Amino acid sequence: MELTSRHDPILIAILLILIISCPLYASANDSSFGGIGADLSPQKRSDVVMLSEDIKAIETQYKGGMVWAIEAKYVFKNPSAKRVHFTMGFPERLCHPDSDCASPSDDHTTFRDIVTTVDGVRTNTVIKAIGNKNKQWSELGRVHLFEIDFDPKQIKEIRHTYYMGISTSVEGELSFQYITKTGAMWGAPIGKARFTIGVQHRPIGFHFPNEYTLKSYETTAGKNGLNTVTFEQNSWTPKRDLELTFTYEMTQVFNCPLLRHYFIETKDLLSRVKRLLSSSQFMMKPTPDDESVASFINATSKLSKKDLKLCRNLPFARYGYQFKNKELSTRLYQYAQPSPLSKMRTDYKSYTYSQEEAELKSMSAVLFRPSKHYSQTQLSEDDWLYIKVLKLIEQSRK
Repeated sequence: MELTSRHDPILIAILLILIISCPLYASANDSSFGGIGADLSPQKRSDVVMLSEDIKAIETQYKGGMVWAIEAKYVFKNPSAKRVHFTMGFPERLCHPDSDCASPSDDHTTFRDIVTTVDGVRTNTVIKAIGNKNKQWSELGRVHLFEIDFDPKQIKEIRHTYYMGISTSVEGELSFQYITKTGAMWGAPIGKARFTIGVQHRPIGFHFPNEYTLKSYETTAGKNGLNTVTFEQNSWTPKRDLELTFTYEMTQVFNCPLLRHYFIETKDLLSRVKRLLSSSQFMMKPTPDDESVASFINATSKLSKKDLKLCRNLPFARYGYQFKNKELSTRLYQYAQPSPLSKMRTDYKSYTYSQEEAELKSMSAVLFRPSKHYSQTQLSEDDWLYIKVLKLIEQSRK
């Protein structure tokens, strides 16, 4: 299933070169510029290296909606004995007019309230459009350009802070995408890269390309604790962009029945389930109002009592409860460490990614994980309703 928007953040600073016939600044050294037609395009740079990048993206409220609050910090070095001057660019993904681009506004831009600093000093930027003539970088749209100088052996820190829209899917997935391949264009592998992504609600799991090394997945204490996923790479030349997808729909795993459509009926759902379970007549010929509930009960008929018990404990596993029942713990937490998505195909149904074997093998996933900060207060009303309904069905079995 497609995401509601494919236009997601590009959070890496890359060198972009302007054509000779259209210089950015009159004082610019024309020999540093290149490109195609009237386009800007990323160019390989051998005289500057990226020592580190530290990207933080936290889900937060912004002007009435949920967005990513992003801080992108880069440390560059001129390893040579010569002074270096060029134009640095921080690009956005191309935003088509007929798409919402997961944009926090209606102006079809993806970055909002961006601030750029060099060694702590705010830097003025000029916004240019990259265009679409360079097919290699056709996904890039606007770029924030600024001039930068490096003395011999000098190290500089560049920092960008801004807000970015969040992509979601109708299956209840939340996506964070980060184009990293442009980082391969610097003079050497990136010394160290760290990506920290925090979401407000704990997912049942998440999946990402195998190239990325999961450093940690933690939930802070409290009912509304932040859920943070961290990746770290060392001496790294990016080959594939980071595509991190959080899954929230409980029924995508272990073939458990779907209850989402019944949450609007919480006031009388339990009593209706009891009535239908106690009467075969109601089940055979349910009233129009009871048809959806009867359909849900019928969907559980293929599950054994052991399966029902497993499904009933999904909400507890989601928040990291440490089960005393060894069988439940083994089954529910068998993918607590990154596992190939191809191995999990029968238990973890992904709608975002292709079911092609090669694609599944290239992705890793985490499904549930014990948490030292687990608390029953973290479970929502819908979680408890799901538990109670399945408990009733389980108890009805002979």
